[in-house]
Amino acid sequence: MTIFDSVGNKAKGFADNAKIGLKINSIERDIVEYKEELGEAMWKSYCGESLSPEGTISSLCEKIKTAYDKIEELRCSKKSSSKPEKHTSECECFTCCECGSNVTCEANFCPHCGAKLCAVTVESEQSKQCKGCGSELEDYQNFCPICGLKR
Repeated sequence: MTIFDSVGNKAKGFADNAKIGLKINSIERDIVEYKEELGEAMWKSYCGESLSPEGTISSLCEKIKTAYDKIEELRCSKKSSSKPEKHTSECECFTCCECGSNVTCEANFCPHCGAKLCAVTVESEQSKQCKGCGSELEDYQNFCPICGLKR
């Protein structure tokens, strides 16, 4: 594999992840709309304007649940598609529990001290999500594309 193939694969991975991120953001906007409709239905029920709100409420709740399931599915596909085809020495995604050294993804034991790895990721999951709105952020994004908050 040449360096150009490697760069091309990484660029394709970034593009694929960006598309998945856009789909997730779209679904999150749908969820907000569903929740607004749900609140309106609950209010109408409370005020006695709606005689049979149960069907509407359960339908909206099902739409919200389905949307959350789809987001989880997309996030899982995003994580699996972002793994490099061939691991290199730059692929440091685990930290050794004993000595704190960064080691490659495929390692089961630390090459520095020999300890069995406990699979603690170097980058925390929290830093991949916006602190303001909770949307997924890419490594290169310093500002949230949804709410504009600095990472």
